Amino acid sequence: MSDDENYKKILEAFWRAKRDEFDIEDINRLKNELEECILKLEKIIGIKRKIYEIGADLKFTDEEENIISSLEGLEELNN
Repeated sequence: MSDDENYKKILEAFWRAKRDEFDIEDINRLKNELEECILKLEKIIGIKRKIYEIGADLKFTDEEENIISSLEGLEELNN
């Protein structure tokens, strides 16, 4: 997507928010997807802890670490 398209989508989102025009079904679908992501991240973090407890060396890329560390923010967003 071009920057112009992103800009237009952001403006449209603000416009809809200002007028309370939301597609509730779509919001609920997105909320469910977010909940699924949170559950998967919680499992990953649990596995990561167990691996470290047994002394194994597990390497994640910076991008993977950023995703894993986003759990707290996603949980706040979901509440």
